Amino acid sequence: MNPQVGTSRDVCPQGSRDKSVVHRVLHDACVKLGGEHALARYLGVDPQIIDSWLQGYGTPSDVAFVKCLDLLGLG
Repeated sequence: MNPQVGTSRDVCPQGSRDKSVVHRVLHDACVKLGGEHALARYLGVDPQIIDSWLQGYGTPSDVAFVKCLDLLGLG
């Protein structure tokens, strides 16, 4: 599978893991699913939104956060 999709990177920025509990959960869900695009599909949002959340710009809705917790077996 090609990690490049369009012009976006399909990665889970490691630095995002250290920002807060919310960012750590998002990062771990991203890693578990295999990238930002997969997490975006899982949550039903645009991949750019995932990227902005992982970069520390904004936070996911409660519903998106709980879906990530459930995915990780933490919900």
